[in-house]
Amino acid sequence: SLTSASLGGISLALLITAHNAISLMALPIALLYMVYCYFIITEKKQRKLFIVKNMMLLILGFGLAAFFWIPGLLEGKFTLRNIVTNGVYKDRFVSFSELLYGPWSYGGTGLFTVQLGIINWIISFASLLSLPFIYRKNKKIFWFIALFLISIISAIFVMLPVSNFIWGKVMLLQNFQFPWRFLAVTVFATAALGAIFVEILPKKVQTVTFIILFAAVLFLNKDYWHAKGYIYKPQSFYTGIYEGTTDTGESAPIWSVRFMEKKAQSPAQIIDGIGTITVVKHAPSLHIYVLNNKTNVRMLENTLYFPGWRVLVDSVQIPIQFQDEQYRGLMTFMVPQGNHTVQIVFGESKLRLISDAVSVISFVIVIIFLGLDIIKHKKK
Repeated sequence: SLTSASLGGISLALLITAHNAISLMALPIALLYMVYCYFIITEKKQRKLFIVKNMMLLILGFGLAAFFWIPGLLEGKFTLRNIVTNGVYKDRFVSFSELLYGPWSYGGTGLFTVQLGIINWIISFASLLSLPFIYRKNKKIFWFIALFLISIISAIFVMLPVSNFIWGKVMLLQNFQFPWRFLAVTVFATAALGAIFVEILPKKVQTVTFIILFAAVLFLNKDYWHAKGYIYKPQSFYTGIYEGTTDTGESAPIWSVRFMEKKAQSPAQIIDGIGTITVVKHAPSLHIYVLNNKTNVRMLENTLYFPGWRVLVDSVQIPIQFQDEQYRGLMTFMVPQGNHTVQIVFGESKLRLISDAVSVISFVIVIIFLGLDIIKHKKK
C-alpha cells in the first residue's frame, strides 16, 4: 500500500513537471477514475483504505512537484503571462468539421490539422453505440467507457466556439491559449477506449482486430513520419541570444517590455559617473565585476530583474532599482567611489525556498515509505 502510493505520487509529480498544461488536463480524468474505482471496483470494506491511499498519492505527487508548480502558479503574477495570453483563445477555437477531418499540414496555428483522427472517431462512436449492450453484460466496463466518453465530449466542447462563455470567466483556462490543446485529452481517452474495445471482443478476433487498428493508425499518420525540412544555424546562433519561437513574450517580467528593445553591447555598463568595469565571471546565476571608480557611479546590469536577484558590493547587499523608465526591467544600482567587487547573484526567493522544502520533505517521506515496505517484505 505504501509502495503503490509512493510510486503513484512519483508518477503524478513527473507528469506535473513534464508539462503543467497537460497535467491540468489529465487531473480531472485521474480524479474521475478514482471515483470510478471507489464506487465500482473497490469493495465497501476497503473503501476507507482506498481513500487514504489515494489521498497519500495526491499529497505526495503535488508535494514532490511543489518546487515546480507553486512558484509557477504564484510567481506568474510577476510576468506578462496574463496580459499576453488575455483573449488569445478567442481566435483559436476550431469548428466541428475541422475535428472530423483536416489535411495534413506543417503550418502554424490555424493551418495545421486539428482533426481528432479517423480511427479515434470510429472507436468513439463504436464505444457509444455499444453502451446499451455493455450495460447489460458488464456494468464495470460500462462505467469505464462512460468515464472516457465524458472526457472526450468535454474536451470537444471546450475546443468549440460554444464554450466561449467558460473561457471568458476562467483565467486559468485562458493560460492554455489554444483550445485545440485539449486534443491531448482525446488522444489519451480514445486510446483507452480502443484498448477496452479490443478487450471485450471475442478472443478469436482480438488479435486480428488489434493488427488492423494498429496498421490503420500507422497508415493514416504516415505523412508525419518525416520532418518537413531542416534548419542549419552557426554555433553563434545558439551561444548568443536565442531568437526562437518557444516564447512570445509571456515570460518577460511584468515591469519590462514584452520583447527586447535592443541587444546589450556589454553585460554591464556605467550610466552615471566615471569608472571602469572588468568582467570576472558571467555565469547564468552569478555575475562578478571589479569596478575602479573615480566618482560615485550608477551601474546598469543588462539583466532583467526577477525576485531572487541580489546585488552585493564588497559582500554587502545593496538596493536595486528595476523600474527606471529608461531601462525598463533592467537592474540599476549605485556603487561608491574606489575599487569594489560587485556580485550579482540569483538565488531562491522565500516562496521558492518553502516550495523546495515541501519537495524535499515529500521525497524523504517517499523513501521512508519504500523502506518500510521493503523491511515488511523481508520479514514476511
